[in-house]
Amino acid sequence: MQMKMRCIILTALFVFGCTATATRLLNDKVLVYAESTPQASFTYSPLQPYVNTTVTFNASSSTPDGGTIISYEWDFGDDTAKINETQPIATHIYTKTETYTVTLNITDSEGLWCTKSKPIDVIPPTGPTADFVWYPSRPYPNETVIFNASRSSPGWNGTHILPIVSYKWDFGDGNITTVSNATILHVYTTEANYTVTLTVTDSLGLQSNKTYTIRVSTTTPVLGDINGDGTVNILDAIILAKAFGSKQGSPNWDPRADLNKDNAVNILDAIKLAANFGKRET
Repeated sequence: MQMKMRCIILTALFVFGCTATATRLLNDKVLVYAESTPQASFTYSPLQPYVNTTVTFNASSSTPDGGTIISYEWDFGDDTAKINETQPIATHIYTKTETYTVTLNITDSEGLWCTKSKPIDVIPPTGPTADFVWYPSRPYPNETVIFNASRSSPGWNGTHILPIVSYKWDFGDGNITTVSNATILHVYTTEANYTVTLTVTDSLGLQSNKTYTIRVSTTTPVLGDINGDGTVNILDAIILAKAFGSKQGSPNWDPRADLNKDNAVNILDAIKLAANFGKRET
């Protein structure tokens, strides 16, 4: 007797949240295969948004299954209604501080779909954050030192940025100066270690401070001693890494890391630091 065979096309839901098709032969033998599926993918910026700021979601890295993506459905995880877009870009504003799960569901022109979820941390209003660099990193007595607090960041009150309005410098030698600009010059007359504290104040009166120790010495500094502590070590490598790829005007620019003085922090500076790694002042 001839055995009859039937072929059934199934829709399969895979564990990663995408659809595909499979074929099953009903003759005591089973053959299952999966077609290619659309792939949902997205990024968002800023990576740590403040409450009440606009977050931009970009799903342009998503790919269809041979056709085109016709739908981008976003669930922002904050109990607001889902939105359905035909373009990959969407924006959203979170009104409460929390960690949310954002889910993207794409559908292509062949009716196949895929989802992707990511967490997003929405942070609360905050005051300013103080930080500064100085150059040269290990000055001589009576040498002019440039202090630069432009890497300090303003605060956020939940609706807008709060600008920094004053920079108070305690240079550790009895001199305390308050200015409205981020950059200031100072001269130390005596060889010593000085504790320098910067206090920044924003337009609402919120404050932040940052303290570093600056070493003023008559000895010749070692090339690569970026933080001026007398030794070329991992602490200097960390500072160089944070400034790597920067030039004057870059947000992460640190003139102390520009060891070859070419106005850029790059592999040439890293080579110089590596060549002197472990050396100390004598």
